[in-house]
Amino acid sequence: MQQGDPSDPAAIAACGQQLGAKAALYRTELAVADIVGVMDALQISKVDFYGDSYGTYVGQTFAARHGGRLRSIILDSAYPVRPPDIWFPTDWARGRDGLDRVCERSSSCQALGGKSTWRMQSLLNYLRQHPISGRRPTPTACRWRRRSTCRSFSG
Repeated sequence: MQQGDPSDPAAIAACGQQLGAKAALYRTELAVADIVGVMDALQISKVDFYGDSYGTYVGQTFAARHGGRLRSIILDSAYPVRPPDIWFPTDWARGRDGLDRVCERSSSCQALGGKSTWRMQSLLNYLRQHPISGRRPTPTACRWRRRSTCRSFSG
């Protein structure tokens, strides 16, 4: 699955066969049950849950199954709980439209004129015609510099 087509039923079946009986253990509701088990063991009745990306899916599952155990929940970069759709084709349009809506509500963004997505497209077109290039310190050079400087360049 890491290298193949995730929408290919044969690849999905092959992945499941490799996992064997353990395949059934790769489910979000089991991860949520583990969280609740740890809470119980530590005698924690309620938590403030923060979820980012896939953690938002875990958070939504936690809320649906154990809502009474939540004091609060923050979902950052939410991953919606919904029927399977490998590539989520509508997410791109929703994200694009969301950027334009945010810009419509911002006076500084409105002052730039046009839609935010139009400005991003203009920037992409410009960068395709005028690529940016640069150099970063090599790992060897990082040994001679402060680590924080190298981290900012090397990711």
